[in-house]
Amino acid sequence: IKINFVMVHNDVLTSMMKEDTPFFYIKDNSFDISGTNNPNVIYITADTMEGTTKQDIDLFLSMALTYIGFSCSEQNNKYKNPSIDETGTYLDFGTVYNDYDLSIKVTIEGKDYLVDQYIKAGSKIPIESKYWKNLE
Repeated sequence: IKINFVMVHNDVLTSMMKEDTPFFYIKDNSFDISGTNNPNVIYITADTMEGTTKQDIDLFLSMALTYIGFSCSEQNNKYKNPSIDETGTYLDFGTVYNDYDLSIKVTIEGKDYLVDQYIKAGSKIPIESKYWKNLE
């Protein structure tokens, strides 16, 4: 089953807009999730305002990667949802990243890269999944 990345993008935006965490440092209409199914690659791009820190982006990406994991597992039951512990803290991003490479490019004011990473499928993602809790 191929992943529909337009659906993933829309699912993630809808989910992130429901969160209380403000992502004011992400420029309007600059956040995009896309991908290909052959080769299997998920692309995340965003542009930020001046003064945005790596910690800001790690929080943002942690949330985005988790919601991508949920969206992909809804489309294909082969993939497991991100898991949580008894306190509601996310422990991982789900299993879609075992099959899909991940390309993350985040710029500051469209110029310098704050994040420019390509992570091969099955590799450890160098972002913590434990930044926020599922409060449902």
